[in-house]
Amino acid sequence: MNDTYFHAMGPWSAYTCPGTVTVVQGAPLTITAIIISPPVDGLVNVDITFTNTVKDLFYLLQYTELLPVPPGSWIDVGLPIPATGTGMTLRDAEVPTGTNPQRFYRVKQNP
Repeated sequence: MNDTYFHAMGPWSAYTCPGTVTVVQGAPLTITAIIISPPVDGLVNVDITFTNTVKDLFYLLQYTELLPVPPGSWIDVGLPIPATGTGMTLRDAEVPTGTNPQRFYRVKQNP
């Protein structure tokens, strides 16, 4: 799998960041938006929207705080979610802004 990493933390306002992630099955995923909510009590939500999903295949959002990525350092955000159509949004909820305000995300297709 080829990965494109997206820096999606700070400044604390909503913005979009286009890009692609190549997956094993189907067409490459296209990231259409990364939206960061305004902070509430030092926490933000990060929503990553992408297209070219395959219905009934599962997608998993992962992050790391380090680049280059040391082996085994990708952290799962929740559980894999099945696509219901050709696009979806995954959320990293209640991300703290104080300790290390940067994360790099990828979307992984799970069988």
